[in-house]
Amino acid sequence: MGKQTGAGKLELLFKCLTKSGEYRTGRSNGIISKNKKGKLVLRFDWNWLKGIKKSGASSFVEVDEV
Repeated sequence: MGKQTGAGKLELLFKCLTKSGEYRTGRSNGIISKNKKGKLVLRFDWNWLKGIKKSGASSFVEVDEV
């Protein structure tokens, strides 16, 4: 679930299922931009909300159809 917090900015709450079968809840702040080739780029800094105190960063780049 998420919302736009400004021009090109996102805030998300998410759930995932780990390889060990545990559900985890996290929060993420993201930025939407375009690279030099005009492709969309999503960059997120995230952290877990309970239990494990880890955080990280993820990025996604638009690709051409195959």
